[in-house]
Order: sequence, then structure tokens, then C-alpha cells
Amino acid sequence: MKRVLPLLLLVALAAGCGGGDDGDDRAEVEQVIRDYVKAGNDRDGDKYCGDLVTDEYVAQLTGATGNNAREQCRDLLKATLEGLTIKFIRTESVRVEGDRAKAVVVIEAAGRRNEQPFTLVKQDGEFRISSAADE
Repeated sequence: MKRVLPLLLLVALAAGCGGGDDGDDRAEVEQVIRDYVKAGNDRDGDKYCGDLVTDEYVAQLTGATGNNAREQCRDLLKATLEGLTIKFIRTESVRVEGDRAKAVVVIEAAGRRNEQPFTLVKQDGEFRISSAADE
């Protein structure tokens, strides 16, 4: 149960990051967050666990490392989010500083709107979500 809560928080609360020297990074960060919300809604574990979050995030979520961690992440996504749909409402703020980004987006889940912070880092040259909580 301890590991399920971060997954629920991440998917239940989406966020957008970006905003550095050019709009490309900002747009990339926001797209990662939009894709993250969509992958959660679609229960697309391959996209969610494989393309949108960092290795460290998956390890923290599952308590495992390597390919086993990704597999466990996919299983958690399918098992814990049944019936939950998240709607991306808007981006409140995006700040990009080199290979790190922070964003706050407004999402709606279970009829409630919330501001959700996200931290992203570049992994393999692309922004990925490393945290969906205040740091």
C-alpha cells in the first residue's frame, strides 16, 4: 500500500514544467505531463513507466530496479487506477533550468480540481517526470 499511494498521487494530480531560455523546453515539459495524464487514463503502462518517468522514480515507486521495476510499475498502474480518470485543465507555471524543470498544473480528478507540482529531469536527452510532489 505504501508504494501505491505515490502512483495514485502522480496520476491523480498532473502537472506541467518548462520555461527556460526557449519555448521548446517549455513545450516539451508540458507535453510530457499531458502524455503522462493520458497514459494514466489509458492505463498504458509501457508509455507511462517506460517513457514518461525517470528510472529513479520507478525504483522509488516499486522498490525494485532494472527491468523488473518497469514491469512492477506497469502492474501497479493497471491494478490501482481502475475507474480513475484525470483531466488536464491548464498549466499554472513552468520553469526550466538546464536539465531540470518544475511546473504546476491544474488537474481534475473525481470532480475536484487541484494544483499539482511536478519536477522533471532530462534522462537520455528527454524530460521525464522525477517527482509529482512539493520538494
